[in-house]
Amino acid sequence: MMSCLKSRSIFRALCSPIQNKWFDLCRNVNQSALDSDLKKENILTNIADPPPTLGQTPPNLRQKINKMDFNNQTLSTLMLQVKSRKMRKKSNLMYFEGKLILKEALENGIDPLAVFFSRTDDIKSFKFSENTKLYKMPYNEMKMWSDLTTPPGIVAVCKKPSVTKVDKPDIPVTIICDNVREPGNLGALIRNTVGAGAKDVILSKGCVDAWDPKVIRGSSGTLFRLSVLDNIDWPDMKSYIHKDALLLVATNKFSLKESSTPNNSCVVPYYEVDYCNYPSICIIIGGETEGISENALELMSFYDNKMINIPLSNEVESLNSVSALSIILFEIKRQIMRNKGP
Repeated sequence: MMSCLKSRSIFRALCSPIQNKWFDLCRNVNQSALDSDLKKENILTNIADPPPTLGQTPPNLRQKINKMDFNNQTLSTLMLQVKSRKMRKKSNLMYFEGKLILKEALENGIDPLAVFFSRTDDIKSFKFSENTKLYKMPYNEMKMWSDLTTPPGIVAVCKKPSVTKVDKPDIPVTIICDNVREPGNLGALIRNTVGAGAKDVILSKGCVDAWDPKVIRGSSGTLFRLSVLDNIDWPDMKSYIHKDALLLVATNKFSLKESSTPNNSCVVPYYEVDYCNYPSICIIIGGETEGISENALELMSFYDNKMINIPLSNEVESLNSVSALSIILFEIKRQIMRNKGP
């Protein structure tokens, strides 16, 4: 026992102050919070606010900023509730980092429950609701909880937004994600979907969590502008699809030469499809490694459907899912906008 204690003391002596602080923080945080049911209360109601510090606080934030010292565990307590998919589902909370995403959230009616920052200048241009708690804290402590090499110094914790329909989408297109598991890919996919003016995104079971901070960051916050249905079972998928919809599956199994042969007549280039005669279009996008599942192919049998490909040159076998979706989306938009006329 004495030997173990001596070894631990030597190890701690060799560590930096920041590392030692991290070890103490991990030891002191109440781990029972991971398994609690949050006692059906807002997690922020049980956090004591430090006294507000005015100083040079901008007038629109005066009386609202709480200054935290290095030992304050407010952020660590909250982060335990939002770091994993399981805890985000239980707490109905999410978090993200950065000024751009915070701006997107506020512009789309999402009021943060709490905003943590290291520089007052970073938040002075924002107008927060009276219910948002603002915490100024040391940058080095924020770095402990960030997924980024160089954290932006802003962390916001919010309730997950409710699903809202886009009022007037430019194109009546729904994206169905089939086993898309890479957060960055899903985020980029959502960003392109919003940019094309599509209607919504449906994530089947097996996809990455839509409210993963890496997905939010990959979408540059445009996720807040779109209707996203998360974790949908395939047997329930038909209830979200128009009965007269066209279902599309993109495949690059065939090259430009092969796709024009009679044996592969069921696969057509994406630009040869007339997209203007359907009240709704669904594009099924498979994951980078798994591709399209049997469940997705079975769903296609209930609707008018087409297998489309993007003809490639120079013996390139395929595009990544984000690039392929972008090409198809903007071809659909081009046809529909041209059909509407000036």
